[in-house]
Amino acid sequence: MGYTPERFMADSGITSDEVEAEKRRMLEEIRLHELKRHASGAIPVGRHGTEDRESPMPSRTHGPQPCR
Repeated sequence: MGYTPERFMADSGITSDEVEAEKRRMLEEIRLHELKRHASGAIPVGRHGTEDRESPMPSRTHGPQPCR
């Protein structure tokens, strides 16, 4: 059995509220960084606010494709 995040929290005295607060802070920092990159033109934005670059999934914006 490995060292779990729960065990680490118990050993170090960190509460789940502190972990959640840090998660929210980090996610907000990431969001602001992405907004800055979009505003600078470094990342093209698609119609749904996602990157247009090399999506791993084919676009389905034109409905289902016929079988060949």
